[in-house]
Amino acid sequence: MSPAICEPLFDHFRWNSHDPFDPRRSDEQTDVYVQQLYQAFLPIAPDPTLKDEEYREVWVTLDRGNPEDWCTFEDYLEEASCNPNMPTTEESWLDEWRSWFPEKTYWHLVRCNRYEDWITIRVDDCIIIQTSPDEKAPYHNDLVDAFLLGLADKVEESVAMMKTGEYARWINESLPYDRRYGLIQRQKLWEATGGAFDEDQRIDAKEAKELADALRAQPSEQEIRRLPSLTTGRYFDALKVGYQATGRKNTRDWIANIPADDGRAWYARFGDGRDRTLLQIDPQSEEEFEEWYDEKLHGFGFDHNFEIFVGRGCTRVHMNPCKDKQGWYCCMWGSITWHASDMARVWRAVNETGVPVYIDEANAVADALEGKDWILIVPKHLSCDYTRGTFFGREIRTAIPLFRDYRDVIIAATEWQEPEISQLAEAT
Repeated sequence: MSPAICEPLFDHFRWNSHDPFDPRRSDEQTDVYVQQLYQAFLPIAPDPTLKDEEYREVWVTLDRGNPEDWCTFEDYLEEASCNPNMPTTEESWLDEWRSWFPEKTYWHLVRCNRYEDWITIRVDDCIIIQTSPDEKAPYHNDLVDAFLLGLADKVEESVAMMKTGEYARWINESLPYDRRYGLIQRQKLWEATGGAFDEDQRIDAKEAKELADALRAQPSEQEIRRLPSLTTGRYFDALKVGYQATGRKNTRDWIANIPADDGRAWYARFGDGRDRTLLQIDPQSEEEFEEWYDEKLHGFGFDHNFEIFVGRGCTRVHMNPCKDKQGWYCCMWGSITWHASDMARVWRAVNETGVPVYIDEANAVADALEGKDWILIVPKHLSCDYTRGTFFGREIRTAIPLFRDYRDVIIAATEWQEPEISQLAEAT
């Protein structure tokens, strides 16, 4: 038997053993254990939709292990010696372990992908190891071998349940809801959470209907009015009015020589502002802004220059200046999940200044304002940032995890998708 693996070991491995942009390569010695894990997957039928590669997946569970699997008491005391506010009792050590690993069992989706001579092993969204015919790791790591051996055991346990017919029942009855896809209408989510979900974005029903009606009446992007020219001064002054329409305030100058009441200071407060050259352009010069725009348009990070509400992929909002043969206008797009009312209010206010703004997916924003849109609950091993498309036969623009708070009432109010269950290959 290979060494048993537990959740703290996986947690340590996940955070310390790979770079998501440069997956961990195996060396020749570790290649043997990757092959052993690959062999454990072979009884499972590969995904039939992939013609040029083999893809298999299986659910496994890990125990939370013992406190020492997470951190020895001696290591805990050593860390506490650097933090005078950290308690140093054995009970505090155990409490810390329980806070990190509150559950007794943890579910993970283990995936094996083979393409030509490449094998990639993933656990949830984490690339554990990747074999490469051309590039090997410069050093060997025994921890990797032990983890792969333990993982192979876990895969074999699940395959054994497939062979006895127990695996499907196990998944259907035991897979936690936070590992499943669910769908809930925003209005029901408001009711289930007592209004707590997106409460910062909630507006009264009258304003929500006014904005929703206006959004649904928005003309097509081709029909949006154009300006003959645009300056940074006009853009940021209009944006300031938009920020004010959301109830935001700015009382300080965030950039030298730009006063607090300047629209650029408001943008520096609430937006991205990573390219400060944009803020140093003569705010009244049409030529300077157009020259800057043409130079930066196809460059890396262009959209972030007009990220008016800064955030991650699922939380930010952009209002990009656009130019075509008819002239200038702005296009707004971004997080319907967390900024529906912000987007609608800024859209209306900026348009009222005379700067034309087209809001992308206006109907979806309108539905969110009135609680009519559908929200996808995403398994916790997947990212919510770019999850959109057709689920349950509905177009989805908003995705969230299953919140711990209100968990039971949300589960009861949600329509849950049956989990996809891997099958044995026919010859097995």
